[in-house]
Amino acid sequence: MKSTTVKGTIRFTGLIQCHKIQILIDGGSSDNFIQPRVTKILHLPIYQTPRLKVMVGNGEKLECGGEVQNIPIQIQGHSLYISVYVLPIAAAELVLGSQWLATLDTHLMNYKELFLTFYINEELITLHGETSNLPNLAQFHQLTRYKPQTL
Repeated sequence: MKSTTVKGTIRFTGLIQCHKIQILIDGGSSDNFIQPRVTKILHLPIYQTPRLKVMVGNGEKLECGGEVQNIPIQIQGHSLYISVYVLPIAAAELVLGSQWLATLDTHLMNYKELFLTFYINEELITLHGETSNLPNLAQFHQLTRYKPQTL
């Protein structure tokens, strides 16, 4: 693989309550999802939903843990309000799928140049995806799960 970007996806760094999160726009995903860990850290209110199971890329079915409604998200200086299902995803902390893309009406998605252009309230917005191949810094909770191999 040449990069960490998968074809058909674009990655951004965003903010929820001044906390950086990794956002993945994935037109192949039917809905929007957020990691349960993020909802706990940010004390986001979770509303119960009818039981919903989601099949992920490896064929496994994961159960949603409710919905967070109208989260204020900052991406590249723009404010978006998005509702998401709580799901233990691994690709990013927040996944925006076709559910969100459909709210944009006409939009331009360029996977080669990694940008998304759309209108909100008559304002033309272009979000530029990240192309960094550098690994992300480990977070403390990730280090606590590390178990060294013994020979």
